[in-house]
Amino acid sequence: MNPSKSFSNAGAVNRRGFLKAGSALTAAAALPSFSTRAATNKNSKLRILQIGVGGIGGLQRRGLKDHPKVEWFGFCDVDQSILVKETEAYKGAKHFTDYRVAFEKHVDEFDAVIVDTPDHHHAPMMLTAMKHGKHIYGQKPLVHQLDELRMIREGLGARPDLVTQMGNQRACYEGRMQAVEILRNNVLGRPVEAHVVTGGFSKGKYFADPWQDLPMGGKAPGHLNWDLWVGPVTRKLDYTEDLAPRRWRSFWDTGGGMLGDWGCHLIDLLYFAYDLPAPEAVQTNTSRPSNDSHTAYNASTITYAGGDRFARDKFVMHYTDFGIQPPFAALGLPPMNIGSNKTLVVCEEGVLILEPGGKYQ
Repeated sequence: MNPSKSFSNAGAVNRRGFLKAGSALTAAAALPSFSTRAATNKNSKLRILQIGVGGIGGLQRRGLKDHPKVEWFGFCDVDQSILVKETEAYKGAKHFTDYRVAFEKHVDEFDAVIVDTPDHHHAPMMLTAMKHGKHIYGQKPLVHQLDELRMIREGLGARPDLVTQMGNQRACYEGRMQAVEILRNNVLGRPVEAHVVTGGFSKGKYFADPWQDLPMGGKAPGHLNWDLWVGPVTRKLDYTEDLAPRRWRSFWDTGGGMLGDWGCHLIDLLYFAYDLPAPEAVQTNTSRPSNDSHTAYNASTITYAGGDRFARDKFVMHYTDFGIQPPFAALGLPPMNIGSNKTLVVCEEGVLILEPGGKYQ
């Protein structure tokens, strides 16, 4: 396989192909792995392939630094300058521009995969790893589209032998784990409703502006393989700094806006505490429709089945971005401003407000 070829070329896997071939892929995942390494490596080091080495990738490597059972088999990144700079300390590790080459030519030489790429690559990479029997640590958000979530679930069902985890690192903070136990054990009484407030975004290091059309781009720098960066996106994307290396979160094709960036760090508290099922209804209001970019000033109402564990027949989570505050007076609370990136849970006998870093009140 030529790593310089685009995903859109004949024989390559694109997002539409993954959605059409989901049942075939997960069926293949149920077959014995082509790799025999896992069966012979139980008492030696875990050899890891990391896909995406910049940004959060550095945090993952630092977390495994000096672990006696970890060995870095190789690193993959579509940006050659980042690949070389970030991994120069790992002598002997292999370098790849296209992750598919690692699976095609070296599948028996590593045991696990860490996926630290933009959102639109997560599902194709993790499904490929499942197919070849590799353990997976995948960054949040787990997938970019709902159909991909169904495919991941089917793949996990077909490969129960694999160790898999999604990286939502703040969930491990002591204060956040304490908050989960407070809510789970109804220390404040049964839950009435919840409010999740994220911040806003504007053009800067991590985001472009809301309601922004994708700009006409130019030629990608020589160190960046733009075709591989676009990967499974089915429509043509021009290179622009408003996508790479970091502002891709703003656009529907490549990222999840504030919901995928901060929302998953705040909403997870409710799922951990209450084992929430799929919601019964979701309604979102915004000031005007979106285009290529995500919108601003969104107010969503997500309704779940209630029951004996809850104070009402339905449990409702209100999600807002751009710092839109809960209606404190309507909740029987004094006027306040809790700021952004907070989770507020109203219970029968009290209220819990949790910050991403674990501080709560």
